[in-house]
Amino acid sequence: MTIEKKSPGPQLDAVKPARAPSPARRKKAHPPAEAPLAVTQPVQTGEDRVAATGGLAASRANPSPRHSQVELLQRVRQLEFELRTSGDALQRTIRELQSFNEELETSSEELHSTNAELTTVNAQLWEKIDALDRANSDVANLLASVDNATLFLDENGAIQRFTPSATRLFNLIAADVGRPLAHISTRFEDPDLLRDINQVLQNLTPSEREVSYAQDQWYLRRITPYRTVAGRICGVVLSLTDITQLKRAELKLRDLTEHLEQRVAGRTAELEAEISQRKLAERALRASEQSLRALIDDAPVVRYLQKIMLDAINQGASDIHLEPYEKYYRIRYRRDGILAEVAQPPMAIKDKIASRIKVLSRLDISEKRVPQDGRMKMVLSKNRAIDFRVSTLPTLYGEKIVMRILDPTSAQLGIEALGYEPFQKALLMNAVQRP
Repeated sequence: MTIEKKSPGPQLDAVKPARAPSPARRKKAHPPAEAPLAVTQPVQTGEDRVAATGGLAASRANPSPRHSQVELLQRVRQLEFELRTSGDALQRTIRELQSFNEELETSSEELHSTNAELTTVNAQLWEKIDALDRANSDVANLLASVDNATLFLDENGAIQRFTPSATRLFNLIAADVGRPLAHISTRFEDPDLLRDINQVLQNLTPSEREVSYAQDQWYLRRITPYRTVAGRICGVVLSLTDITQLKRAELKLRDLTEHLEQRVAGRTAELEAEISQRKLAERALRASEQSLRALIDDAPVVRYLQKIMLDAINQGASDIHLEPYEKYYRIRYRRDGILAEVAQPPMAIKDKIASRIKVLSRLDISEKRVPQDGRMKMVLSKNRAIDFRVSTLPTLYGEKIVMRILDPTSAQLGIEALGYEPFQKALLMNAVQRP
């Protein structure tokens, strides 16, 4: 601050007030600091102290123009000092207010965030409340719709909840919630009810028992432990299910079983008598079959087939082929691997020959569309029997039949039948006789 003189006399010009620095300059001149700045006072020189003390007193004692100017100058300096002090205090206050404002803004943001979280938690809480209300409504409707009498008891046997159907078997009212079950009278006969409840609480094992009501109704009484979601036992659940229809059906089934057993016993006796009659009929049938076979043995077809088989055995054949064709029916023998035709019987007896072979081989004579295999034996004497393996094959004109002859005596050949020369036979016999 400067003082200008416009006249020779001592005159004090108007003091120009110091312009307050701009915010940018204040931030540049006074950068914000984390700790509050200490208050500093301007340093006074010796002249300032003289002017402030002795000079001021002298000017008052001798109020000359010079002294008046000095006094005004001191007053201006004092005012500038106070102004600087007030500005510094004001700057400190502004910085403190800015810091407090930032803290308030931070707190406001935290409050907004907390408010948003509380809003979200509140919405979730309302959702949980709605879900709980729906669950309670479902449970209430379920208990009201269940026809079984159900009671929920705590660990001391006090009633916590019951279904409307339970009032038919227990003398219950809404005010009985919280009362022990032992104080409630029942309308059915079950002297072991309280004992079974205590056993279930101790052993945690469900219990079942059938109880009667009015001598014509039956209920299945079931006691199970009441488990919470956390798995803790908080009492028991007592339920009674009406099994009257099931019990009546069981009694009817028992009566029906006894009746059926009686009928089965009577039917068994009838079947045994029928089996005896069938056995007699089978014996008669065997006798008739034997007589029929005796008649069949005398038939021309039987004698012709027997002749074909004996000729094949006598000629040393290994197979007999019976082959139907469109206009003729032929029989061939296989000797030494060569098939040779031996006969052409009439076409009228081809089915009879096939039926006779099937009867002897125990094949199905009614089945002519699929191949069949069987066997038979021809007894020639007490010491000799010939086995036959029989195979049938359906063809366009009838069934083709092949019989393989298995003669055990055909494999017993002497050395003479082998065709050796005399010297070869002698060498073989010498080799056989060696040890």
